[in-house]
Amino acid sequence: MHELATKLNFGKYKGLTIQQIYQGTLQINKFLLRDYLSHILNSNNFNNWALFEGIQLIDSFYLTDHYILTKGEIHNPVLPLSQSNRAILGNIEEKLSNYINQYFQANFLGILTDITKFNASNDFPNQIGGDPDYLKWCEKNINTFCLSENCKQQLSKLSYVKLEGVKIMFIGNEKYDYAPTFKIQYSENN
Repeated sequence: MHELATKLNFGKYKGLTIQQIYQGTLQINKFLLRDYLSHILNSNNFNNWALFEGIQLIDSFYLTDHYILTKGEIHNPVLPLSQSNRAILGNIEEKLSNYINQYFQANFLGILTDITKFNASNDFPNQIGGDPDYLKWCEKNINTFCLSENCKQQLSKLSYVKLEGVKIMFIGNEKYDYAPTFKIQYSENN
């Protein structure tokens, strides 16, 4: 029987306790988030969406651990490449935010790569918020995994963290600040 403090010795959360898996943390690996946002913004999906939204003048995005920088398309291919020879988009904070955050919503068609799938494709996946569903999955699918009744009661009283998306803020000069947004949730039994 597994208790709150029992550490898993298998799977994607190997080494974490039942409580850590259930509750998660209000942090996310900044490199994972940066790489995921780069994957979203520099994909063909963005180009198709940008055309639809009327902001097709973006050549690419460059991401740091804290900022998104837009690179506008070149105005005149005959002139040397410079900042003055690129399209200036102004503030597209709301459109950028809407586009990015659709990747954090339920995706029934499976056409968008959510952060969980992106994370799982890494060599060393990171925990992203709480994962009560993983514990339920373990109970159904792993013969040696069983939560004690005491553990289940304690878990039903705890909250857990869900990564909701990303907050985007226009700073100026084609530069945007970004930070993860989380929501505290409670068990259905609460």
